[in-house]
Amino acid sequence: MLLRSDRGVTEKAWEDSSPWLLPALLVVSAALRLFMLGARSIWVDEAYAAGLAAMSPGQILSLSVTATPHPPLLFLLAKLSTGLFGMTEFGLRALP
Repeated sequence: MLLRSDRGVTEKAWEDSSPWLLPALLVVSAALRLFMLGARSIWVDEAYAAGLAAMSPGQILSLSVTATPHPPLLFLLAKLSTGLFGMTEFGLRALP
């Protein structure tokens, strides 16, 4: 533990610990994000996104322009997410 006010010593201690700080924070934050992600049932807006995610990207874009006020990026990400993780609660919530 550094109690001295010597600037060089504290900077050296920070430089020694900093290579592991960002990866550790990323691992912890990913674990907290993914923990129990698919445990709760689907809500109405997620069911709507699942319906659009089952369509082709062209259909998603045309429906988002004509039929829904929502921007298409969320539905395109839901399509990508369900393609990677399956059409499940986890798959719908993983990326968006």
